[in-house]
Amino acid sequence: MKIWPVLLCVAIFVQCGDSGLFKFIKPHWWIGQAKKIIKLPFGEREQVNTTVEEPVTIPPEPTLTTQEILFNLGPSLQSYFQTNDPLIKNNYIVSPISVAIALSNLLLTAEGLQYDVISNILQYRSNGENRNHMDFIWDLYNVINSVKSSFRKNYTFYRKEGLFFSEDQELSDHFLANTVRFFKTDIVPMDFTKQNSFRKIKNWVVKSSRKHIGNISTAAVNSQMESLLVNVVVFQAKFKDSFRKSSIRKDFSVKPFKQIKVVYYEGFVEGAFFVENDRYTLVGVPDRTQKIYLYIILPKGSDWIQYEIATFSNNFNYQELSVIQQSRVRSDVKLKIPDAFTSVVAFDLFKPIMNIKNEHNKDFSLPPSRTLKLSEGFDLSGVMQYMYLNMEHFDDTPEYIPPSRQKREEKEDYKDFTVDRPFVFFLKHEESNAVLFWGSISDPSKISN
Repeated sequence: MKIWPVLLCVAIFVQCGDSGLFKFIKPHWWIGQAKKIIKLPFGEREQVNTTVEEPVTIPPEPTLTTQEILFNLGPSLQSYFQTNDPLIKNNYIVSPISVAIALSNLLLTAEGLQYDVISNILQYRSNGENRNHMDFIWDLYNVINSVKSSFRKNYTFYRKEGLFFSEDQELSDHFLANTVRFFKTDIVPMDFTKQNSFRKIKNWVVKSSRKHIGNISTAAVNSQMESLLVNVVVFQAKFKDSFRKSSIRKDFSVKPFKQIKVVYYEGFVEGAFFVENDRYTLVGVPDRTQKIYLYIILPKGSDWIQYEIATFSNNFNYQELSVIQQSRVRSDVKLKIPDAFTSVVAFDLFKPIMNIKNEHNKDFSLPPSRTLKLSEGFDLSGVMQYMYLNMEHFDDTPEYIPPSRQKREEKEDYKDFTVDRPFVFFLKHEESNAVLFWGSISDPSKISN
């Protein structure tokens, strides 16, 4: 084998030195080329990021409890309720626990967009996470039984639902079975075109309220209706302490520069919750067994701010209860309140439902609706709530002053809570934390006693 060709090639490479083909086998040449490519100082290595970034996830908001839903219903409905009725414009009273029952009845048969509208009012789901509506209804059923079971002779609390519907309406067996099972709803076929339809509904309200509600407005019923859900609530309780009726009417400021004359009751409260901060002053007044508390709230602010009670209500949430429960219980609160807690009130729940429904219609470029189509063959034409509220607590003898009150007034060492301008109130069952009534009073003279 001839090796001279190999020796010749080696000689050529050696003679080339730093030029020609020999440079390709010199290490420093390769290093130089690498430095030009990666543009790093000699001796450094390119840093490769091997960290895997985890996707950012936003945790869903916790599902609201039934108690939170009941607490939020009062102010949220107020924000959607629009009416030209001067009474409702000045005063707003609703029973959240009764509204929840009415809306739960509708959930049993609602479908599609209507289901979304009702569940959004209840706020029983958040961030797309569904809470099964039957779970919510079962929780609500247990809350209602808890409230009812704690009542004794000092309390009266009951409610009744009735569904009046045209015979051509189709009600599903699932709806009928569950509304009767959970809420004992009366199912009443009705011909709304007949003149006696209003009288039948009125008689049902009078009977269901045990004659506490003696009349209803004829505007609640008309011949064009397909169905009407009626909700009746009766509540009576007695305060732990008696309050003395003022002998003369005194000023109540409905606006910063407008006063009216109203009847006041005043007295000292034993075992009252009392909270005062930069947003509001609050007092919680117990009933005789201290299972029901009436909470009265006076918003703070300059001029018109303290009169915007609807705005204040929207910002007063369930978390405020922890502030109240941690507050000091006092026996030196002198309370002066207007005569506003004995009333018969009608609330048209259908108006806020349809206001919300028609907002959804706009999003889908749909015309406004007049009825709520819950399912195939079942159109809802109205939802009415009738309430009787009576807090029995008053001593109507102006001359009488209890000795304990005389001693405290002599000391002049007490917290004065005078409700002489618009205020917010709610009645709460302490054991279940359920809100029975929520309201705001801007003009006590327009309360229907």
